[in-house]
Amino acid sequence: MEIESFKNAFELGAQALRLIKQVKDLLPHSPQRDAAEKAIEDAEKAFRIAEAKAAQELGYNLCKCTWPPQIMLFAKNGNFKCPSCGHELDSSMISGS
Repeated sequence: MEIESFKNAFELGAQALRLIKQVKDLLPHSPQRDAAEKAIEDAEKAFRIAEAKAAQELGYNLCKCTWPPQIMLFAKNGNFKCPSCGHELDSSMISGS
């Protein structure tokens, strides 16, 4: 599967989670709403794990500052940088670069 397909799938998943959250906010405060909030939190965590796993399969570096891991992004200086903690990896030190 190419990267565009992964990107589109994850964008659709994120959009679906946003819509589910909006619907949940319409529910009155109750045990059912609490259960819905917990299910949404679990779904978001599973989604982030799947996203990190897909990124790793595509050769992206992951930072382990959080769980699920953060996908490291390409920085202006040519290194890879964690958007969460700011940790950087020198791209010349990574095999395959």
